[in-house]
Amino acid sequence: MIITNARIFDGTRFIKQNSVEINKGQIKRVFSTRKADPGALDAGGRMLAPGLIDIHTHGMKGIDTLGIRNTRQAEELKRIYYRCGTTSFLAATMFKKGDERRLKVLSRSFDGVYLEGPLINPEKKGAIPLKYIWGAKSLKYYRGSAVVTVAPEMKGAVSLIKKLHKAGIIASLGHTSADYAQVKAGIKAGIRNVTHMYNAMEKTGEKALGQIKAALENSKVMIELISDGIHVEPGLLRMFYKLFGPDRIILITDSIGKMKLYGKGRLVKNIPMIEMARRMKKFTRSSTGEILKMCTHNPAKLLKMKKGNIKRGYGADFIITDNKLKLYNVIKAGDVVR
Repeated sequence: MIITNARIFDGTRFIKQNSVEINKGQIKRVFSTRKADPGALDAGGRMLAPGLIDIHTHGMKGIDTLGIRNTRQAEELKRIYYRCGTTSFLAATMFKKGDERRLKVLSRSFDGVYLEGPLINPEKKGAIPLKYIWGAKSLKYYRGSAVVTVAPEMKGAVSLIKKLHKAGIIASLGHTSADYAQVKAGIKAGIRNVTHMYNAMEKTGEKALGQIKAALENSKVMIELISDGIHVEPGLLRMFYKLFGPDRIILITDSIGKMKLYGKGRLVKNIPMIEMARRMKKFTRSSTGEILKMCTHNPAKLLKMKKGNIKRGYGADFIITDNKLKLYNVIKAGDVVR
């Protein structure tokens, strides 16, 4: 398959080439041509960008990761994401003893599992039920996960973070009331990400400033932002954008399988990643390239995936869009799915 007549954003920048050749679900070459290939997908001069990557999502349109028990349900959920331009995602979830089989299904079916807890601070549990916060410290409960949220102030947390880091699992700061020194200790132990920055964390006072400061000081630490304008209001989104910049921000949806109430009785619908990107662009007035980088290259870099960039040998996942981020086509592993 060949996609041609495209304005290519490769994950970090716009490049001069205008065509991509795909073979067996991977990018075979990126090149320029003026010839019209009758068998090619003509992008019509629109933007060809890597498929969007959502590292933190619990589900969409009635299907939640907590309820997935088989591959049929998993495949249905993947189709929902693909249609919205999200071609890769981690299944965010919680777990308790007895959930091992469900976690195996999630791990096999998706690009990985994102665990929130169970070693997090109950005082900052957010929407997580207390039964999923039980302080497991043994690495055996976390094997097979891609990302694990840990509150570094909890007993045994720093030791667990070290074990996760050594095992190649990303430890993420979140659901925490840690102060500056505790966050610094967690980062020294191996924390490399912040779970939905500013949500289920301290919001005011010295601790809040300490959490932000500690993350900001270490350039290896990425931060997740829910950019709907509700979980983090637009002024704060602009602040985080200026502080951390487009190289250290990962946009996420933190969506769930069903709609939920948030704040003072406001009903929040599940918002797909492409809409999160549009809102972040509107709120921060950042460039289209910067926005796309936050939901393609950056998450792929954190997870060390051969996706999120348009390069030879990378996965052939793409969206065709315009400067307003209107979605025209979605290609997953070389197949047009929208």
